[in-house]
Amino acid sequence: MTNFKQKARKLYEKGYQCIPVLKDKKQPSYKFAGIDITESVIEQWDWQDKQIAMLARGVWFIDIDTHTLSPELKEEIRKGLIDKGLDYLYQLPYKDTNFEGYSTLYKSPYFEEVMTNAKTSYVEVTKTGGLHIIFKKKSSSSLTYQQKIDVFKDSFGSGVDIKANDNNYCIISPSEGYVPVIQKEPCEYQGKLEEHLFNNTVQKQREIAQAMFPEYATPRSACPNGNLAYQRIVEGTSTARNNDLFIACCYAFQHEISIEPLAVLIDTENTQGDVFTREEFIHTAKSAKNTIQHNK
Repeated sequence: MTNFKQKARKLYEKGYQCIPVLKDKKQPSYKFAGIDITESVIEQWDWQDKQIAMLARGVWFIDIDTHTLSPELKEEIRKGLIDKGLDYLYQLPYKDTNFEGYSTLYKSPYFEEVMTNAKTSYVEVTKTGGLHIIFKKKSSSSLTYQQKIDVFKDSFGSGVDIKANDNNYCIISPSEGYVPVIQKEPCEYQGKLEEHLFNNTVQKQREIAQAMFPEYATPRSACPNGNLAYQRIVEGTSTARNNDLFIACCYAFQHEISIEPLAVLIDTENTQGDVFTREEFIHTAKSAKNTIQHNK
């Protein structure tokens, strides 16, 4: 049996913080937002029959998804990456097939840049043929690391998430089905993508433009600010969980994004001590889905 507690200890010694995650659910076993995952915390937690996930504390992740691909294609990609390494991505027939996150990255101007950086960092293939690329965060006042779901949705396609908030996490090897493709220490990213994603000067300029010209900057949506509600829930900063969950679910269904990360709300307590149940989560999600279908 894999000793995840020992793995978490070793990673902590290198400066990385990890948490136990429920098998097959990708949900944290314990509350961790705002908690420094020290050796004593690692010792207190039960790691039996769990998976291990790394928090985006000191690091950030490029998460390439394959949600819409067939099981056969997912396995083909997974096997290709394990057997042939990262260069296997150059062999995919992008003109003939949509490989979701892989095709999106390939169509973006950052494909070669990401590939070059990935080869000097840590890369692993997931059990569904996706890819996690881990980079070290820079100590720069001009960069604000944030989560960005489907970062290229409106330009090159879906299936590429950026996980960079301190409370974001990615399941890692030796969790079942997760296999290292490049097993080096995460390095700092060199290139334009990081600036594009996290440069807070550029972000401030966008916010000013949106404030001045909202009719041009804000797309029509059945759930305005849904992306912000989604982020608040995932980051653990939501103060209006029911309202945020409905808006976030509407946003997710409208943009074909997984609502799985929103399940982190289940079993949480609000300031009044009320526990948010799985049944409430399902009811809210169904209500949001009905709203989106009605507005089509």
